[in-house]
Amino acid sequence: MVVATSKNANIKDIIEKVNKDKIPITIVDDNGLSAVVISTEDFESMNETIYLLSSKANAKWIYESIKEEGNNQTKSFDIEELEKGSRLNI
Repeated sequence: MVVATSKNANIKDIIEKVNKDKIPITIVDDNGLSAVVISTEDFESMNETIYLLSSKANAKWIYESIKEEGNNQTKSFDIEELEKGSRLNI
């Protein structure tokens, strides 16, 4: 994490840095108030993750999928078969 004071904060430089380096920057003013700047891409990614995990059933499915991938228990499917709408044995 990078910390910038409001005295030396150049918003253009901060925007470029958070997008290039993919790290949040905390800006602190003279009164100790602070704000965190992140890229729009990171913000949208965080919101998508929160949304996907907000459903208990979906969160369980995601965690089980990650677990299966780690144990090499996943199955591969041909995209052409999926596009044809054929039934797959899952």
